[in-house]
Amino acid sequence: MIHMMTRGGLGNQMFQYALALQIQKINKDKTIWIDGELHPLSIDKRKQSLYHFALTPETKICSRLHAFWLITCFVVRLLLTTGTRSVIELIRYRRLRDASLLEKLVNNGLYYTADPYSVPVIKAVPGMKHIYAYAQSPDVLKGIEAELQAAFTVATQPSEQNQCVLDEINSCNAVCLHIRRGDYSLYPQYQVCDETYYANAVKRAKEVLQNPVFYVFSNKQEDIEWIKTNYHFDADIRYVELDNPDYEELRLMQGCRHFIISNSTFSWWAAVLSSKAGDEKKVWAPKRWFNGSDVKMTLDTWTLL
Repeated sequence: MIHMMTRGGLGNQMFQYALALQIQKINKDKTIWIDGELHPLSIDKRKQSLYHFALTPETKICSRLHAFWLITCFVVRLLLTTGTRSVIELIRYRRLRDASLLEKLVNNGLYYTADPYSVPVIKAVPGMKHIYAYAQSPDVLKGIEAELQAAFTVATQPSEQNQCVLDEINSCNAVCLHIRRGDYSLYPQYQVCDETYYANAVKRAKEVLQNPVFYVFSNKQEDIEWIKTNYHFDADIRYVELDNPDYEELRLMQGCRHFIISNSTFSWWAAVLSSKAGDEKKVWAPKRWFNGSDVKMTLDTWTLL
């Protein structure tokens, strides 16, 4: 059995689920249990969104009582494996970085990484397994691309409004243009994609695509209004201004044929999962994922700007 403690927004949760599938595959576990609500150790109070997808039949959502029991098992196992000090550091959100300790955790079924952009060693271990890792890396895709494509299909039908937008997207050479604002506008390390980046990407897309139509997505309506005022594109631009939950927004983005993404796991997944253009799909992405970091999150077939 695999117990998955989700952290962060939908894009992060999708990476964690991909890691769970990899662990399930190598260990031949029957069930993946996902906390129905984000666990109390998390400082990031986002909503659990994975249950809106058509996940594998072996995936179950924990009740509060079951989640409490599984988290208790995790903490007790961590205590027995590493001692009280490590548990306190983890609860205080201090990252455990010692390589020998991380190896010891995996050997005891605790899949944890200090670095959000690395994946724990995936190996066969007996008994219950717990995942407490962001695992934001293209490596989690390897060998399970088809399973992820099926699992990350929204389980419910789109609303009438969303269906109208999907029909419009399907009727043209749609390019998803994702401009991440919201929390990104507060932290300098996230401020990688500016107007110059997007204008350059739009220019490149117009040079290689026939009659592209750019659909602009962002966090909230106020972010769309800010973009309208501050960004000026010489292109056929359509602003998506629906008050959608994250999984519905992802479905619209994934419906596009080509992508100009931000340094965001949300638009990263939309670009990866879209199959409308097949091998002809074009993706433009930022060379630098975060300021002051050499993290590589892009795929080899993408164009970096």
